Amino acid sequence: MDWNSFFDNFFKHTPGWFFIIAAIIILIGLTFITAFISLGFKRYSEALGKENNLIKLKDQVYQLKSKKEHHENVSSKLLTVIENSRLFINSINDNRGNHLDFSSVIQRIIESLAADVKTKPGEKHRSGFWLPDDKD
Repeated sequence: MDWNSFFDNFFKHTPGWFFIIAAIIILIGLTFITAFISLGFKRYSEALGKENNLIKLKDQVYQLKSKKEHHENVSSKLLTVIENSRLFINSINDNRGNHLDFSSVIQRIIESLAADVKTKPGEKHRSGFWLPDDKD
C-alpha cells in the first residue's frame, strides 16, 4: 500500500469534527509546553540573579576581611609604637637627675618611631622631638 493513497483515504473518510478536536488538543498541548518552558526560564533567571547576588556578597565579604586584616595590622603596629615610646619615656624619666646626654636617647626614640609607624612596606615617615626651652 502506498502512503499517498493511505493519507488520501484517511482524509476522505474522516469527519470534519475530528480535525477540529485534534487542532484544539494540539493547541492545548502547545500552551502547556509553552507555559512550562516559560516557567523554567523564569526559575532559571531567578536562580541566576541569586547566584550573581551571592557572588557580589562573597566579593564584599572578601574586601571587608582584607580591610579588617589591614586595620588589625595597623593597630598592632601602633600598639608597638606606644609600648616602645612608653619604655623610652620611662628610661628618660629614670635618668633625669643623672645629667646624661639625652641626645642619644632622643635619637633612638626618633629612629624607632620612624621605623615603627610604617603601615605599608617602603613608607617613609618623619618624626621629631620637641623640648621646651625653660630659659626662652
